[in-house]
Amino acid sequence: MAEALKRVALAETQVANIITRDAVRGVYEWCRRHKLIKRQMYEEVLPPYGSAPPEEPRTAEELRQQYDREEIENCVGKFPYGGLLGSIFCMGDFGDYVIRLKIQHFGSHRLSLPRPRIGEEETYPEELARRWVFERVLSLGWTPEKFGDFDSHRFTLDSGEHKAERFGKKYQWVALRELIARVADNFHMTTDFDHQAVTYAGPWQFWGRDIDPTLRPPHRLRNEDGEFDLGPTFSEDKTWWSPPGPRYHRDDPPVGKGWAADSADIPEFEPLMRRQDDRSARWVVLRAHYRWGDEGPEDGELNSRPRRRLWSQIYGWLVQPGDREALVAYLEEHSLVGRWMPEVGGHTDAAYLGEVPWATAADAYPGTWEEVRARGDQPTSIKVCSTWGSYFWEGNVLDCSMDQDVGVWFPSPILFEKGKLTWVSGTREWHTPDSLSAVRCFEDANHRVLLAREDWLKRILRKTGCSMVFGWLGEKRLIAPPHDYGPAGDWTELNGTASLAGNQWKFGERRLERCSPRT
Repeated sequence: MAEALKRVALAETQVANIITRDAVRGVYEWCRRHKLIKRQMYEEVLPPYGSAPPEEPRTAEELRQQYDREEIENCVGKFPYGGLLGSIFCMGDFGDYVIRLKIQHFGSHRLSLPRPRIGEEETYPEELARRWVFERVLSLGWTPEKFGDFDSHRFTLDSGEHKAERFGKKYQWVALRELIARVADNFHMTTDFDHQAVTYAGPWQFWGRDIDPTLRPPHRLRNEDGEFDLGPTFSEDKTWWSPPGPRYHRDDPPVGKGWAADSADIPEFEPLMRRQDDRSARWVVLRAHYRWGDEGPEDGELNSRPRRRLWSQIYGWLVQPGDREALVAYLEEHSLVGRWMPEVGGHTDAAYLGEVPWATAADAYPGTWEEVRARGDQPTSIKVCSTWGSYFWEGNVLDCSMDQDVGVWFPSPILFEKGKLTWVSGTREWHTPDSLSAVRCFEDANHRVLLAREDWLKRILRKTGCSMVFGWLGEKRLIAPPHDYGPAGDWTELNGTASLAGNQWKFGERRLERCSPRT
């Protein structure tokens, strides 16, 4: 199937397209991971692909003469070409926020020549890219006679994100993806923020993937008016994993400023760390964010009161057995608030959910071992590795297939590989080869948690020869109206640690500290 896809999608007769090429490359990468093909076959579908560089488009003056000088110079949105010209030129959204932001990742030096020295490289001309896209839209078949009436109505009626696009806009996307494909085949990429040379590998390097095809379509729900809305992408059982904690309602009697210093309703650490499902299986938190706050509407008198907020987060790290006690002691001397411990970076609109953490597109945050160092402290000799990674796909920008953002925590590369895990399509679950559900991510309006089955986790720790240390941090505070992030009076900061070595759990005492606003 991969060979057939390659013959069709990468044929010379096909219009070059960065998304099509990336899909072929991704299929071959999956085949190689599952040992269905050899490395040489995978390398045959890697960039560059040999397409010709973009042809020189007509000059700006020639376009003015052909397609109405007044429209281009004054950005007049009138027909026959006003909508198309206004979108690509004249500070149009597509020209400014799509063409410019994509093409700036490539330089003007050919791949056949040495890469320019840092400080001497020039980006691919943006104005040239805009003219090329406009020319290509016309050569692909867009004409005002065929699409003008629809595009005029759609262009003026709706300017929101989730709208039916103009036909002209769809042609613009096809043209842009061909342009970048040709540029990537013939020109060096610009250096990154660290002034390191970058070689083109795929569109994730410049946020060129607009839809994650491994995300299942969200549920369609009928609203009170009988119309359909897009629901959440995932629907999971929320009963057994929900953390213990207080319930605050805005119709409760008002509380005084001393409320935030009262520790009576702050949960203990262990019940937040270890959960039991409805089949009596034990689960361990690898990563969690819990939030308890006032529930109910925010209007009138209730909106003028300070809001109660209690939140906590849990992080898990792999550590060498000989460093476990030293790390626990170090964490007990330092507050974790501020999140200075090593974490894995987040994949935002780059790697697909079905690709993390194993694919090339997920290599930006490989989850390696890092040295522990509190802010302001000297480096320690202790190294840890995060047990989770973060995936995020935005649902309120270019991806119109969903209304809500999708966020998922997933097992880190070490746990993923040592556990021989496989992501279960359409879920936030990862299974072992014998179909055991080993890692699961849950989320509701207030909480998100990544859980690992405890017996499985202990087996992986034995296999890796590692132990685990967990950190707990949080705050209890009153938020002053109009409910920004400023505290109303003193608040309580909470910290805690736990460790797992073999079958032995150790939970430290929770540390509660009263804090006051800085003067």
